[in-house]
Amino acid sequence: MVTRKFNTTGVTSRGPTLDDCNFTLASQTHETVITGSEGEAFVEDDINLLPYTDATVDYDYEVLLTPIVNGYTHVFESLDPDVATIDSNGRTTRVGDGIARIIVKTPLLTKRIDLSHTRTGGQTSNQFVSWVAGSLAKECSDAIDLRIAGKTPSVAKPLYTTQDHTSGIYVRNTNCWAADLDLTCISPWNSSSGARKAGTLISPRHIAFANHYLISNGSTVRFVTNNGVPDEPETVVDMTLVSSLRVGATDIRIGILNADVPESISFAKILPYPILDYLPHISRGIPILQLDQEEKALVADWDWASVLSTIKVPTNATRLSFYEKAIAGDSGNGWFVVADDELILESQFYSATSGPSFSYYKNDIEATMTTLGGGYGLTVKSLAAYPTY
Repeated sequence: MVTRKFNTTGVTSRGPTLDDCNFTLASQTHETVITGSEGEAFVEDDINLLPYTDATVDYDYEVLLTPIVNGYTHVFESLDPDVATIDSNGRTTRVGDGIARIIVKTPLLTKRIDLSHTRTGGQTSNQFVSWVAGSLAKECSDAIDLRIAGKTPSVAKPLYTTQDHTSGIYVRNTNCWAADLDLTCISPWNSSSGARKAGTLISPRHIAFANHYLISNGSTVRFVTNNGVPDEPETVVDMTLVSSLRVGATDIRIGILNADVPESISFAKILPYPILDYLPHISRGIPILQLDQEEKALVADWDWASVLSTIKVPTNATRLSFYEKAIAGDSGNGWFVVADDELILESQFYSATSGPSFSYYKNDIEATMTTLGGGYGLTVKSLAAYPTY
């Protein structure tokens, strides 16, 4: 998500091109039961469902854009507000039956998707109630939902109360909803582009970032400890990025540092593949932690499609209050599943709604790490305590 073209020799300024703004449109349907006869709850894999018969159901949508490579602002608009309205996050609400023409505008391109909105009677609809106790989905959801409950987003999103990149002074925000998690694998600053061009440590010596928004070789890459002392500045650990390589044709780039980081800095594990063995109903909405260039702990709903991870606007009101749409400069910031009080890196911003799955590309990433040297591979999070389906 950049507004300029970067290369290994420097920065070449240019205006936006059509390719920068290009995207494809898709939609995901949402069912809302208006009335109906409630049946007896039942279990399907890792979800508790409540059936409704003879139900009146509204069919609405979430409009998805993939990708917006350079993160230009996009605007949603309904040309048929008597049929459906659409909010700034791309979620439609039925007003009346019919086809709603939804347009999405970027600086150089406007596209349209036509969505049929209906209210249909006599339906059978199985509504999600909760995740089954003991499932990975329950653990991942509670890990975030219980932490954000009752929190004020403006107070609880920032990772730091003081973030002075020039002087190297960082004070962690004890009111951040993720403050009790080990966030030291997240780099808040580098000399290549300041708070932008984010990266995540994936071994004691390797860092992952976005290929299309790469950190220059020779740059200082900064990490920050967590000493656990409120209101006290943390220790800054500055490393040097020696070299980096792209992982195949993906948007993942792996860099090697000049030395191992100290033990006070952690690295992120990844998920096993395929994660659907543990999360068969992932599309129901499992929250994930996302970072942005301002170092805020944001929340989005996560979906997974083998090669790509995608994000969705949360339907849960509390999660939604911790959600922010990606902006230019957020590329490379990580997406983390939280389980067993650990951050598990699944993806990073490539576009506003998608990113490459680290679990899918594990072998390719490790081959790249081997080529770079350093003697490390990825660490896969053990999920032996959770059932498969």
